Amino acid sequence: MSVRNKFILTGIVAALMIFPIWRFAIQGVYLHLLGWIVAAMGSFLPYGKSALSTRFATSAGEIAFDLFDFRSTIVVDVSSIVTNIVPLLALVLATPVAWKKRFFGAIIGVGIAFLSHVFATSLILWWRAVSDTGLIESLKVFTDGVLVAALPLLYWAVWADLSRKGGFKTIFSNRK
Repeated sequence: MSVRNKFILTGIVAALMIFPIWRFAIQGVYLHLLGWIVAAMGSFLPYGKSALSTRFATSAGEIAFDLFDFRSTIVVDVSSIVTNIVPLLALVLATPVAWKKRFFGAIIGVGIAFLSHVFATSLILWWRAVSDTGLIESLKVFTDGVLVAALPLLYWAVWADLSRKGGFKTIFSNRK
C-alpha cells in the first residue's frame, strides 16, 4: 500500500474513531469550558457582563448565556463550529511522522482551534445580543465555512510542512 493510500485510510479510520469519543465524552466538557471563557470575556467585550445560564437545559452543541446588561438569555448553537476538532485530529494523527510530533501537533492544533472557537462564539454572541440578524447569518456562514472547513486543513498543511524534514512535499514519499 502506498504512503498516500495508507494516510487516507488511517485518516478515515481515525476520524471514525475520534468522532464518537468527541461527541459523547468530550464535547460537553469542551463546550462548558468554551462557554465559561466567552462569558468571562464579556466584561471587556460589547455584550457586557455575562455568565453561563443554568436556567435553560440546552441541547447538545448549544451554550446558554445570561447577559446581564441586556437582561436576556441567549442560546448559541456552536455544534457546527466546534466539530472541526475531529478532522484536525484525524489529519494530524494520520500523518506519517513520529508519534511525539503527532502528539504535540495535536495539542497545538486543538489549542489554536479552541482560540478560534472562542473568537467565533464571542462574535456570534455579540451580534445576537444587539439583535442584528442579517449580520448574524453572514457571520455564521463565515465561521462555518472558514472555521469548520479551512482551519483543520490549513493548520495541518503548515504543521506537516514544519514537522517533516524536506517539508510538505516529502509527506507522501517513501523516504523518512
